[in-house]
Amino acid sequence: MATDRYYKAANNGHLEAHVKLAQNTGLGNGVPRSEVGSVEWYKRAADKGFSQAEYMYGLARLEGYGSDKDTEEAIKWIALAANHNFLLAQYRLGREYEKGVAVEQNYTQAFHWYNIAFSAGSANAAVSLGNLYVDGNGTERDIDKGLELLTYGAKKGHLYAQGLLGNLYLGFQDGINANPEKAVYWLKKASERNHPDALLMLARMHDIGEHLPLDEDKAYEYYVRASFAGSAEAQKETAVKLMSGDGIESRPGLALLWYYILEKMVTNLLSISLMTWKVEYRKKK
Repeated sequence: MATDRYYKAANNGHLEAHVKLAQNTGLGNGVPRSEVGSVEWYKRAADKGFSQAEYMYGLARLEGYGSDKDTEEAIKWIALAANHNFLLAQYRLGREYEKGVAVEQNYTQAFHWYNIAFSAGSANAAVSLGNLYVDGNGTERDIDKGLELLTYGAKKGHLYAQGLLGNLYLGFQDGINANPEKAVYWLKKASERNHPDALLMLARMHDIGEHLPLDEDKAYEYYVRASFAGSAEAQKETAVKLMSGDGIESRPGLALLWYYILEKMVTNLLSISLMTWKVEYRKKK
C-alpha cells in the first residue's frame, strides 16, 4: 500500500514522504482526513529545512488551515522557503508585500521578490513586476519595461495580463499611448477565456462603433457573455437593452431576470461588507 511506503520512508527521514503524507492526510487519501494531521506533517518537514514544507506550513498558518491563524508566523515560514529558493514562496512573498495585509506594505520588497521569482521563470512574477513598473511602485516608473513584462506574461497565457494589456493600450492611463489594434487584439485574447472586463469593453466598442465596427448584435452578444462571466455593469447593460429593445428585440421578462440577478449580487456584496465591518468593529472594541 502506497501510504505504508510513505510512512516507512518518513520514519527513515525522507522529507518528500512527509510532504506526501501531509497531502494525503489533508485529502483523506488512504488515511482518515485531518487538516490538523496534515499541518503536523508539513511542520515536521519544515523544521528540518525542507523548503516546500516550509512554504505549505506558512500558507496553513496564513489561512488558519489545521492550525491557528498567525500572519506573523506565516510570513516567517514563507520567507524561510523563499530564502531557500522555493519559487512559489518567492512569488507569494512578493504578493504579500504588495498587498500589505499579512505584512506591512512594502513595494520595494515586493519588487525584490518578484524579480527573483521572475529570474527563476515565474510568468506570474513577470506580470506583477510589469504592474509595478507601469505604476512606478517599488522602482522607477518604466512604461516600456512594464509593457514588455506584461506582454511576456500575456503570451504565456496569463489571463489577467491579457485583459490588462487590452485596457492599457486604449490609452486611458497617463503616459501610455493608445494603440487600438493591440488593445483589440489582447481584449479578444482575454475574451476567449471569458475575462469579464474584456468582454464588457468589446461590447462597448461594438455598441458605439469605436475601434470596432458598429454592430448591435455583436455588442449584445458580448454583453450577455460578460453578464454570465459576472460583470455587474454588463448585467445592467443587458437588462437595459432587453427592456428598451435598443438594437434587439424587447424582452421585458428576461430584462427583469437580469435586474433580479444584479440586485441579488449587490445585496450579497452589501451583506458581506456589513459582516466584515461588524467583525472589525468588534475587534476594535
